[in-house]
Formats: sequence, C-alpha cells, structure tokens
Amino acid sequence: MLETKVDGRLASIELTLESGLSSLKTNMDAQFARFEASLHKSQADTLKWLVGIVLLLGTIGLAIMTFLFNKVPPKAPSAMPLIVITIPTAPHSMPGDSPASSTSHTPDERH
Repeated sequence: MLETKVDGRLASIELTLESGLSSLKTNMDAQFARFEASLHKSQADTLKWLVGIVLLLGTIGLAIMTFLFNKVPPKAPSAMPLIVITIPTAPHSMPGDSPASSTSHTPDERH
C-alpha cells in the first residue's frame, strides 16, 4: 500500500514537472521568436539610417566642392622675374680707321 501511494505521488510529480517544462519551452520559444523579429527590425532600421547618412554626406560634400570650384577665384600665377639678356655689339670703328684695314683677309690673300 505504501508503495502504490509513493508511485502515485511520483507519477503526479512527474506529470507536473513535464507540463511545467513543456510550458517553459513554449514560453521560451515565443520569447526567442519575438527577440529575433525585433533584431531583424533593428538591423533593417540601422541599414536604412546608414544609407541615409552616407547619401547625405555625399550630397553635402558635392555641394561644398561645387561651391568652392564656382565661387573661389583661382590663384593668379606668380609673376616670374624678367630675364634680360644683353648681347654685346661689335666695336664701332674709330674715325682714323680705314675701311681696308677693317676687312678681313682670306687665307689665300695672305702672303
């Protein structure tokens, strides 16, 4: 008799434990499903914000470059110093020089 009473109590404890574990498993599965759904939503939101920020920064950069190229005057080239080249001229003939003495002789004419 004692044995049947213990067996009955053990069976009821086992049944209670199995039903508790079953409900716990069902509850945990539902919680994980909700967490996974919120994780996917947050990933989609993060990607959306990231794409928006990248597009915004690109647009701002393009606007700044356009402004700088159109409104800022280009630098004037630096003035290079002038280079003056003087070529010496042939010496002028003096009043006492004769034209014959200033002509050059060819090697055949020299004796």
